[in-house]
Amino acid sequence: MHSQHHNIVEMDSLTGIHRVTIFKQPGLKYLLARVVIMDDLFYYLYPFKLPDLFQRNLTKHERLVRVEFIKTFSSKDLEKYLHLRQFFNTYKISNQKIKEIKQIFIDLIRIFQQQQIIEQQLLLLPNRSRINISQLTTSNISDGIILYEKFDNNFSFT
Repeated sequence: MHSQHHNIVEMDSLTGIHRVTIFKQPGLKYLLARVVIMDDLFYYLYPFKLPDLFQRNLTKHERLVRVEFIKTFSSKDLEKYLHLRQFFNTYKISNQKIKEIKQIFIDLIRIFQQQQIIEQQLLLLPNRSRINISQLTTSNISDGIILYEKFDNNFSFT
């Protein structure tokens, strides 16, 4: 039996979602949605700490950066790579917004450091030069950074 449907909305590359398709099948009174969720976002098998990143109403770019942090921190490695240039290309960030979004990354990095989640020192990409978080600027993180998660062997879910 051949199923025909008419796509009403189709979106690619939403934060954490590969594809959303909303469609109506002939004869049905309601819309159907097909959502393809990113598996890697939920892959991490070990407990990890995150500050409350969604305490207030956030802009689209603030949400994107926060989800990028969640994806980064859900990896099992202590080295956490934030590839900013790739992030800007993936989400087609305009040149006018890049500096603002870099500042959002820096602000979140400082929050993670204050919460004792990451080390004070990090590496700048691509040359892996060591720098202190207090020295971060929107001009020195253009390619990306490597953060180091603090390992807490006393942490567990209770």
